[in-house]
Amino acid sequence: MLSYAVRHLHCSAGIVISASHNTQEYNGIKCYGADGGQMVQEPAAKVSAAIETINLFEPEKLTFEEAMRQGLVTYIPDSLWQDYYARIAQEAIHPENVKKAALRVVYSPLCGAGGEPVTEMLTRLGAELHVPESQRRPSGDFPTCPIPNPENDVSFTENYKLAEQVHPDIVLATDPDSDRIAAAIPVAGGYRKFSGNEMGCLLLDYILRSLKEAGKLPEKPVAVESIVSTPLAARIAASYGCEMRIVLTGFKYIGGQILALEQEGHPERFVLGFEESCGYLKGDYARDKDAVVTATLIAEMTATYKLEGKTLGEVMDGLYETYGHFATGLQNVNFTSEEQKAHCMALMEELRAQPPETLAGFPVTAVTDFRAGFETVRATGEQRPTGLPTENMILMTLGEHGRVILRPSGTEPKIKFYYTARADSMARAEEMVQEMTAAMTAML
Repeated sequence: MLSYAVRHLHCSAGIVISASHNTQEYNGIKCYGADGGQMVQEPAAKVSAAIETINLFEPEKLTFEEAMRQGLVTYIPDSLWQDYYARIAQEAIHPENVKKAALRVVYSPLCGAGGEPVTEMLTRLGAELHVPESQRRPSGDFPTCPIPNPENDVSFTENYKLAEQVHPDIVLATDPDSDRIAAAIPVAGGYRKFSGNEMGCLLLDYILRSLKEAGKLPEKPVAVESIVSTPLAARIAASYGCEMRIVLTGFKYIGGQILALEQEGHPERFVLGFEESCGYLKGDYARDKDAVVTATLIAEMTATYKLEGKTLGEVMDGLYETYGHFATGLQNVNFTSEEQKAHCMALMEELRAQPPETLAGFPVTAVTDFRAGFETVRATGEQRPTGLPTENMILMTLGEHGRVILRPSGTEPKIKFYYTARADSMARAEEMVQEMTAAMTAML
């Protein structure tokens, strides 16, 4: 909403105070530029430098209440919310299917800001909606969801309790600032929860297929994903003649691609942007991931497949059979001391200077150093520029078998290891991810 409001109201900047998908001790600010996108490195550095010059203990010169009285601060009117809802509705392709399918949804905002807007859009679609009462209203204490990140299975606990009573078609949860969303479906003996990568692939295939069948697929369509997201998405995009653009981690870079298309005069070419961390956007009305429009699309997609006699699980399995079995894994190493942080950073430098010949038995065929800005092919020594901004990140390519990416978090005291494996079966691909994880853990 903030991204949309900055653009709609022609503001110079926007600020949201949020801990994102974390608890309150991680509270901070996200700054947005006039285009509605999160600030990239250079302007963000200038803002940070300006903040450092402020004496935080100096008495305030103007209270919030006085600023309101002087008209320097105003609340966003309800009319803007209605405009926002109407604009999101334009991104639906077959919204009528939700009512036709009598779609039943369990949804939790996880005590965050998504409760009202997501509920509003799902209700407008005609879904039968059920929300856990313990998580319906905003609460910074998160009493029933100590880890309010929909990526984590534990965040769905209250949802699953309610689902046992109402038997939904789909179970959804959004994070506290309602930009990330995850989904699960009932299966025999429990629930199947989709990863951020799987939902990105499901949405991409559904959007491209539906637009093509309706004769509305734009010329030279473009999808955008972060570099740590699954290669499966690029294969799906290619099958529809859709260009897949790869950017660094951070939705601001996806927003940058939308801006570039807009400046070229063809924003309609953008069909979907996503990150593996459960962030998605369809439409050029904003420049940040938006769980509200994504909830709308997931509901529509689930309903459409229900009318076709299929579940999201069956569709996902079909994508694996068609394009290859890709398994992914994420390993977080939280820094509990400066010594541990130094140890992890030293590992990255070691991999830059002398990468291994093999990893978990798979040949390391190329190493990409995003800080240096090039990929090195091991067999020939050829160096290829990444064409991306510099970042402290390393990618080791394991031929056709997969890859491993090392990247320090930009928001939390930890380093992330992203694993991708491809095999003839999902069981083998998942086994390969475990082998890669064990190999990297041994290095640590």
